[in-house]
Amino acid sequence: MLLKKLINYMFLICLLLISIQSISAANITVHPGDSIQSAVNGASDGDSITVYDSNNSPYTYKESISLNKKITLKASGNVTIEAKNSSSAVFTVNSAASGSSIQNFIMSKSSYCIMINNANSCIIANNVINSASLVGIQFYGNVYNSRVINNTINGVDSSVGNGISFEYGTVTNNTISGNSINNFLNGIIFNNNSENNTVSNNRVSCTGYNGAGIYTTDNARGMIITGNTVTGAEDGIAVQQIGTNTPTNFNISGNILTGNKNGFWICLCNSTIANNNASGNLVSGLDITGRYNQILNNTATNNGNCGITLGKYGDADYNTVDGNKLSYNQAGINSASNYSNITGNSLTNNGNYGAIVTATHVKLAQNIVSYNNDGGILLIGT
Repeated sequence: MLLKKLINYMFLICLLLISIQSISAANITVHPGDSIQSAVNGASDGDSITVYDSNNSPYTYKESISLNKKITLKASGNVTIEAKNSSSAVFTVNSAASGSSIQNFIMSKSSYCIMINNANSCIIANNVINSASLVGIQFYGNVYNSRVINNTINGVDSSVGNGISFEYGTVTNNTISGNSINNFLNGIIFNNNSENNTVSNNRVSCTGYNGAGIYTTDNARGMIITGNTVTGAEDGIAVQQIGTNTPTNFNISGNILTGNKNGFWICLCNSTIANNNASGNLVSGLDITGRYNQILNNTATNNGNCGITLGKYGDADYNTVDGNKLSYNQAGINSASNYSNITGNSLTNNGNYGAIVTATHVKLAQNIVSYNNDGGILLIGT
């Protein structure tokens, strides 16, 4: 008898929990003629709002929407939201709306289409952003655990603006993946304190050898940059030392950087740069400065200057350059990096030398050096 009462009691508790959960997460619909902002204002934390087109025909809402609570917003069908005016964002997500999601919309005619203002754990997915005059998706302040996935972001003027931008805060554990970014000065930028972010499988198209496809500064640590494709930029992937720090512990792998001025323009320490293809760039395939880096199994062919340019960082850099294929450049590798190892590379069919070394205490071993026009290995200096 006691067991039966206990079972009934537990059953009632489960029903109560299910009832509370269903009350706390409502599904709200918006149809042509309705206001999306009014639906947001009437929603509670955790609610979902679905915005519909006009009976399977395209429909445009003209609104600038502000979120101050956790909301899931999804478009159903062909739904465009046009900002009220070009100086206002289509969506502004404030800190109280952390955890919100914006999915499947078409957005247009805004300087900043999506503005994330100190909000965390947001999901921005499967949207199309057209005619963004300055920034497609802008993150301000401290941002963590957000995901920007499978969006198409198109700018107005290739000489200005950023596709996806993180600025003025600490940025950690965010994922930027599968996005297509076109016609901005820069594709994806991290402009301050960045740690443990992942940038993967994005496609960035710049114009006229201007800007950077993917850009971080010397306040970056533990970045994963993998599987991206960049064309038309001044620097396909740029990691720049603009202060006194040097970025560390990067994993840059499997990227394709073609038709840029430089494929890579990076200053890094304790990092791995592996299995990338940096070919057909105007100057260098990989231009790398730093120490304790592993530069492994990259392909750099048909670049206007060097396959790999290895700059001097200090008196003892201890970089390892191994297993790279460097062909049909002016020089295969040009190294000024002291106490570094250049081993097991294929340095063939380059316009002048397979390897030019101006550094000291360098180990050159087991490289294939053949069919270079001016010579195999040129050593310059003391």
